[in-house]
Amino acid sequence: MVGRTEVDLQIFIKRNGRLLLGPGKIYLLREIHRGGSLRTAAKELNMSYQHVWSVIDEMNQAALYPVVIKQRGGAGGGGAMLTDYGKRILSEFQLIETEVQKFLKQLNTEINL
Repeated sequence: MVGRTEVDLQIFIKRNGRLLLGPGKIYLLREIHRGGSLRTAAKELNMSYQHVWSVIDEMNQAALYPVVIKQRGGAGGGGAMLTDYGKRILSEFQLIETEVQKFLKQLNTEINL
């Protein structure tokens, strides 16, 4: 049987030995940015609110600056938002992702296993 061989990669970014970003954390940041809420992101990703908050806390601890901040409820309700730093690292991750995909495309046209 003849099949196609492909190389695939996942990107994980560490800071001082601690995981800062990976595929799951990126999905979470994108959902928070899109929906403006930890609860909405948790529901969309089929995760518990507590787990989402734990992941955000882990990122905030590993990062140079806070990535996500929560806003307490009130008349307008609460929410969560990416900080400017959070938006920057999300954008930079997307640039890295684009470059890795270009590399993989080239590599996968050249391999013959």
